Amino acid sequence: MDLLFHPKFSVEKLALAQQQEATGIVRRNDDESGIADRESSKLVYGANSPYTREPELSTIGAVTVDDLKALAQSHHPRQADHRHQRRLRRSGDGSQAARGI
Repeated sequence: MDLLFHPKFSVEKLALAQQQEATGIVRRNDDESGIADRESSKLVYGANSPYTREPELSTIGAVTVDDLKALAQSHHPRQADHRHQRRLRRSGDGSQAARGI
């Protein structure tokens, strides 16, 4: 639960994720069906559609830990607000037996 409201971002984990994504980018043209899928999507949705965007080495390399923190903050701006925790605690089996009472 704490990780949900107080995510931790490490430089090492980000570098690993960027390396893994870069490997996928470099190898994405190895599969003919993948190429066909990407190109047909461009024909259907248009080359500038959000549905046809592909990650590039320059874009994944530009992501920083501060970017991830800002993104997390924008999705959970009221981390100190405990109303979210109360909602999560109320879900599930509320019987006394389930709570161990």
